[in-house]
Amino acid sequence: MDFGDFDFGPVKWYKCAEQDVGRPDRISKLIYGTTNYWWFLMWFNGVSDIWNDIRPQMLIKYPDINIVREAMKIYRKKDK
Repeated sequence: MDFGDFDFGPVKWYKCAEQDVGRPDRISKLIYGTTNYWWFLMWFNGVSDIWNDIRPQMLIKYPDINIVREAMKIYRKKDK
């Protein structure tokens, strides 16, 4: 999904732990309460290799979940 130049607004930060290495689903669960947004978090942070790019102490930026959902609604409509 290409979000173009969508403004996701202010971001918060999550510091990865040892248990997060190779587990973007875990990070998504901790941040958003669901594993469904792991792919978005990786895209938003420019992570292409979940096995080698996620490291302990790495900072993951993330926008509010409601903004992410709004963007997904807009860009799903454009894909149709």
